[in-house]
Amino acid sequence: MKRENDFVIDVRGCVILPNGNLLMTNYSKQNQLVEYKYTGEHMRDIQVSALPFFIAVIDPNRIAVTYGDTAKFMEIRNTHSFRAEKEIRLLSNGYGVSHEDGLVSNNLTIIQQDGKDSKTLLTESDGLFYPQTVDFDMDKRTLLICNKGGKVSMYKVV
Repeated sequence: MKRENDFVIDVRGCVILPNGNLLMTNYSKQNQLVEYKYTGEHMRDIQVSALPFFIAVIDPNRIAVTYGDTAKFMEIRNTHSFRAEKEIRLLSNGYGVSHEDGLVSNNLTIIQQDGKDSKTLLTESDGLFYPQTVDFDMDKRTLLICNKGGKVSMYKVV
């Protein structure tokens, strides 16, 4: 894998949008998601209902946003306008949402669907420092990793 870019912000969640831009939650920006171009150029800050904790791409037109201990709901938002389409009430605080199961440690390991075969892709010596969120765009073969302390790295999977 080849490292492409590094950016530094306080990130709890990050995704690669269908248009190739990066969308992140940022604890230093109250009630905002932050959108960047693939090159790292800041595009815009997007107002949301509370302090965003985590985000996930649901499909090409929708994302899910959770708000940690600041709100007992999550929102489904449009990926083009970023307007809230639906609010889902939770019984407790929502910290994460995912369409894929997995545990992230200080190694990034891919596990085959049968659960028997695995391969370590990245380790601490590759620059991993307690990754907090990982997103993989299969179409673009791009891996986005947000580490503890705010270091964000993108890799092209070859």
